[in-house]
Amino acid sequence: MTLHQSQLFVFNSSCEMAVENDTLCYSPPSLLKTFEQDIAPIMGFLGDSQDYLYRNSAYDNEFIAFWKLVGKTFPKPVSDTALKQQKLNAQLLPWGWSKTLLQLFAPLCTIDKEPYPFLNTGALEFKNLFSRLTSFKIAHQLKKHEAELPELCIMPHTPERIDSENELYAYFNRHNKRIVLKTLWSASGRGVLMLRNDDQWHQAQPWIKRQLKLYSFILVEPYIYKVQDASFLLEIDKDGCYHQLGINYCEATENGKFIGESLSIPSTIKEELPTNTSWEKQLGSVLIQTLSELGIHKTYKGAIGIDMLFYKDKQGQLRLMPFIEANLRINMGLINHHIKPYFHTTCNGKWIIQRFESGEWNTFCDLQLTINPIVISDKKISKGFFPLSPKGHNTTFAAWGIAE
Repeated sequence: MTLHQSQLFVFNSSCEMAVENDTLCYSPPSLLKTFEQDIAPIMGFLGDSQDYLYRNSAYDNEFIAFWKLVGKTFPKPVSDTALKQQKLNAQLLPWGWSKTLLQLFAPLCTIDKEPYPFLNTGALEFKNLFSRLTSFKIAHQLKKHEAELPELCIMPHTPERIDSENELYAYFNRHNKRIVLKTLWSASGRGVLMLRNDDQWHQAQPWIKRQLKLYSFILVEPYIYKVQDASFLLEIDKDGCYHQLGINYCEATENGKFIGESLSIPSTIKEELPTNTSWEKQLGSVLIQTLSELGIHKTYKGAIGIDMLFYKDKQGQLRLMPFIEANLRINMGLINHHIKPYFHTTCNGKWIIQRFESGEWNTFCDLQLTINPIVISDKKISKGFFPLSPKGHNTTFAAWGIAE
């Protein structure tokens, strides 16, 4: 029998910012630190009571009791102070990797670099792997396989690299003055700029000049009016084998900032999707072939979230843009994948992350549990309010949802 290897989960959602900073001492803004501490418990859905979660606050008893109703246990929270007093015999598993993270946690827990070849690469190779250059390469490689994709999937464009303002303005006009600009390192909407008219173009000039000076080029693509956000979940195991986890439905702002996750297929597209779900496996196979051809598995191991979006073509038919960009890290879609088994398969609903004033989350949580009481049958949730964040008097950010 193989013994369970305890893991230490770290919710460092600022990982891309740390990679871009390229130092060993990067520290995120204070509000982002608060976000990481408040929302860290969602990573608990990846583990159980034998694991650990980097968090300076314990769970409240009501949160533990709520999830115990459906058989869910959580990693033990462990604080800065506790880690510094005694090194933890647990394997580090962060939201995303960075040199800063390695510097901070190397003295505090186990870091087995063997399953993660990229941890032994040079600084530039490491930095480029987690930049949008990787997504740029994947998009162009996937375009070569467009004919092998399901009929639902159409790639109307691939991103381009543009290195001058004049060239960028020509691109802007060529695409009906609706384009998306992206920097090399960013996530959850950071480093993404939408331009949809002349006024926005002129307002963006300082930003464009700054990005061209910093990186010498900008990534750009035409703007698509989306109907629904989605992602495709993959994992690469320590042996370099790819695994499909399937498609995930989510919600984000126009510039990609996370809003929430769906427990089922959203009504925006449900009636227009193919009734035969074999297209999902077909899509996954083509994505895996594309990543394999680029040798992603030779340098990266772990979770991958492929951002996608549904849109309507000129004939009004529902289409899926099968690749926007790749997130080489744990992602909200993976969290959702591990949350959904605690709900009935016929259950609808979604969960979101919301900002609260000090003390409001506790009051909100109590109210929702009263007006939307949980309904559980066969040890699965079928209806009602569910908290994904523990209570806390100083909580600023919390995750919660309602099942229907």
